[in-house]
Amino acid sequence: MFALPSSSVLAQCSDSLRRIQLNLPVSPVSLRDQLLGHAYTLYLFTRSDIKTILVPTLLYGTAAAPGHLPLSQLSLRLLWIWVHLLQFCMSNQCAGQQEDAANKPWRPIPSRRMTSAAAWRLRCAMLVPCLLLSAKFNVPLASAALIAATLAYNELGLDTHWVPRHVCNALGYAAFNAGATYVGCTGNLCIPESSISAAQLINALVVLTTIHAPDFEDTDGDRLVGRKTLPVLFPRGSRIVTLGILVAWSTFIVAFWGTGLVLSATLVGLAALVGARFVAYDKPESDRVSFRLYTLWLCTVQIVPFLVKS
Repeated sequence: MFALPSSSVLAQCSDSLRRIQLNLPVSPVSLRDQLLGHAYTLYLFTRSDIKTILVPTLLYGTAAAPGHLPLSQLSLRLLWIWVHLLQFCMSNQCAGQQEDAANKPWRPIPSRRMTSAAAWRLRCAMLVPCLLLSAKFNVPLASAALIAATLAYNELGLDTHWVPRHVCNALGYAAFNAGATYVGCTGNLCIPESSISAAQLINALVVLTTIHAPDFEDTDGDRLVGRKTLPVLFPRGSRIVTLGILVAWSTFIVAFWGTGLVLSATLVGLAALVGARFVAYDKPESDRVSFRLYTLWLCTVQIVPFLVKS
């Protein structure tokens, strides 16, 4: 008869087995997982600007372009916008590493998903697909304007003071909108060229005078790097002025385009809500919510001319 092993022996065997299992080699990461990881890193570069640039620009370009567009053209428009947005975000984040460490530590460089040197090399390499796509889609001037605005804003340091900062943003938005409108277009535009030009000008001026809205939640990081944004220079006054500017622009836009009662009330009411929130609540968490509502207002402003036309 064989004696059953004691509990202490079983415990020792279990511990030995556990040690062996822990020392087994880890299976290599699959190619699929690597590609998904790289794709997620690229997404993190653009995450903050999807709601501020990609969505408003995509809405504007799709509304202004010829009607009855095939899905493929919408995909091309989205691709063009995102590729140019990616090169801007990489440039911006290579130049603003200290600020991102304080404001957005989840971005690829401060979170160490990518080194700053690798991000800079990739940013330079992104100029090639930007220019090639723009040449293929017949929007080379829009691409050149975006690349120039990016260089001025980030590498030349024009983002450090609110005046050139706002000008670069307005020019960048105008270039994004122009490119998104004409990517792959061969037919007639949704509304006359003169109306497109008016919409472009109004949208650029709206951005010029309101683009400090995202700066409210980033004041700590901006002070850290010595950036002179409106919320840093005029913490209370800039909030009150924002309320007035948003309501004034909304009132002008509904009068200029001759919108109906429902759309007019929606746009002006949304402007009043956003502006009032910026005035009443000044914590970063509240400013983030207010900024999301601002992007909703901006998207509405972008497509008002086409809503009236339809």
